[in-house]
This record gives sequence, C-alpha cells and structure tokens, in this order.
Amino acid sequence: MQESDRFNPEIRKLPGDKDKVHYRIPLKLFNSGDWAKIIPPARAILPVIGVYASDTGRAWPGIKLISKGSGYKDHHSIQKGMRSLIETGLLEREKVGRHNKYYLKGNAIWLGHSSFPIYKDVIEGGYWAGLLPCEKAVFPLLATKASISNPEVEDMGDPLVHSIGRLQPAKWIRLSGVTRPSFYKGVYGLVNKGWINFYEENQYIVYLKHV
Repeated sequence: MQESDRFNPEIRKLPGDKDKVHYRIPLKLFNSGDWAKIIPPARAILPVIGVYASDTGRAWPGIKLISKGSGYKDHHSIQKGMRSLIETGLLEREKVGRHNKYYLKGNAIWLGHSSFPIYKDVIEGGYWAGLLPCEKAVFPLLATKASISNPEVEDMGDPLVHSIGRLQPAKWIRLSGVTRPSFYKGVYGLVNKGWINFYEENQYIVYLKHV
C-alpha cells in the first residue's frame, strides 16, 4: 500500500471554500437494490460523475477525467460501467457534438433524504480511485447507513467524524452487491486506509473526508 493511500490524521482538513463541492450519494440508492445491481466499474464511476454534476444532475466530465477519478484505465471498462448505470436507470447519456453530456437519474439523485457527501477533492486527489472494487462497493453503504445524530459523534470532539453506525452484515452484504468474503475484505481495507474505524464491537466511525 502506498503512503498516499493511507489516512493521515495530521493532514485532515475541514471543507473550505475551494473544496465544498460534493456529491450527496443517497441512501435510497442502496435500499432500492440499485447499487447491488450495477457492476464494479459503474460503482466507481457514479460518484465521479456526481461530483461534477449541477444541482439538476447534469454533468459533462470527459472520459479521461472519469477514468482518472474512478481508477479504471481501460476504455472498455468505462463503457461497460456507463451501460450498467444507464440500464439500471441511474444515468442518461446524450451525445453533444464530440462530447457526452450526462444526467443523473432515478435513485442516483439526492432529494433531501439521508445521504453521505463525497467531496470533489477526494475524487480529484485520487483517493476514491485508490480503493479496491470491494472497498468502493462497501464504503458508501456504510457511510449512508451510519447516523449523524448519534450523540457520541459530538462527544468524540473530532470535527471530521461524520457519523457512527452499527455493522449489520446479514442485511448489508446483499445491498453492497458483493460476496461475504469481499464485504469483509472491503470493511477491513477501509479501516486500514483510514476511511472508517471501529471503536466497539460492530460500532464503526465514518470520517467526513479523506484528505
């Protein structure tokens, strides 16, 4: 594991004027089963498109930007991921001249309910791309399932502790769209990379951001 992939509490920072842009990945995306339906490249691509989308869900990042942000280098995987999102009703693609314009659709759009913010600088800094497919499948699920209203969040005194949750693998393995071994591999990988942490049995902390 490269040092840049690890979470360093000494360099964490709160969102400032330059890095407030984020995609609110909705809880309904998981509860609906749509997240489990899409293939790994699609799970990697969706937050990338999301952070570049307007309030109406319209975005136009180029393939190179999508590739860099998602961690998928080959064009074939990117196209398969796009098709998976389109077929699941989460994305619409429109050809405009030589470029593509994208529209978030259905359960990929946040409408004011439970969600988790994935910040643009997490995408542009390569932190999201640096996660394994199983980690990408698991992290947004754990993050949206955790509670920001848990009183222990404030008691911890860390402004980057976003929420606290209780791991429920019996329910969440199905919603994550990965196998049981991959689910646990993703969970422990996220701990090792500092995206989440455990402080009691089955109780986990979600950090607001990774940079």
